[in-house]
Amino acid sequence: MIRPTLKLTKDSFFDRAAVIAAMDRVTHRALSRSGAIVRREARSSIKDRPRQKLKEMTPEEQSKYRASVAAAEREGRPKPKRPMVTESSKPGKPPYSITNLLRGKTADKRAGITFDYDFRTRSVVVGPIKLNTSSGAPAVLEHGGTTTIRTRRKSRKVRVAARPYMGPALARILAQGKIPDAFRERVQHGKPTGAG
Repeated sequence: MIRPTLKLTKDSFFDRAAVIAAMDRVTHRALSRSGAIVRREARSSIKDRPRQKLKEMTPEEQSKYRASVAAAEREGRPKPKRPMVTESSKPGKPPYSITNLLRGKTADKRAGITFDYDFRTRSVVVGPIKLNTSSGAPAVLEHGGTTTIRTRRKSRKVRVAARPYMGPALARILAQGKIPDAFRERVQHGKPTGAG
């Protein structure tokens, strides 16, 4: 890990504390900006669940959709949207946004993906907040694993393939050179933070 260093002689006329504090402010500003860039990239990689194409619908779904289109035309209403696909995103690709949590904010106005500057290590960690559930989400989405799906009547364990969004976002930002070389090793995606 690269750390900023400053060597001053005893008779230096610089105020050591002031210079180091100024360096910390510059480091904090640069790393916070880097964290925001990675967060934006991760959010933008999470897309809405796409809508079904007509050929992907069952005959019954096609008939129902065509009937709703015809009714809208008769009544002068806008054409209804096709239903969304029911499948998850492909393994290895970012997850679809269903609740808009990872792309936006939680019900209590916290960002779904956030970043924190660590003054002790002078580094920044970017990642999703920890949800107040036992499902392991959103870490299970990033790395894959087992989670429990609960319904009103029962619960069952399922294996979830990784659908990473933080690691690839960081890799793309580094490849594009959007983070200064001096700070590249101090920006990382981490485990979910917070109590949720």
